[in-house]
Amino acid sequence: MSLTDEMEEIEDAVTSNFDYEINQAVVENLRAAPGKVFSRHHAWHFQGKVWFDGGLFHEEVWRHHSSYRRHVSAHHRGAARQGER
Repeated sequence: MSLTDEMEEIEDAVTSNFDYEINQAVVENLRAAPGKVFSRHHAWHFQGKVWFDGGLFHEEVWRHHSSYRRHVSAHHRGAARQGER
């Protein structure tokens, strides 16, 4: 599944570049509404959009205002680590 214009953004970020901690409340919100909401993953050198669908976390990674790559993982942390490479 791809990110769609119909998906609503969760205001809080799932991960920030301040402390690199995963916001578990946001993770649960993503799981509770598969394919309907997304959150941001902020890092120093990229920005990602994360959503949950089909039992998996999806992340679309952006660098320099361009789509860079997409990752899929059973755990949000797995998608986040791949995006940081």
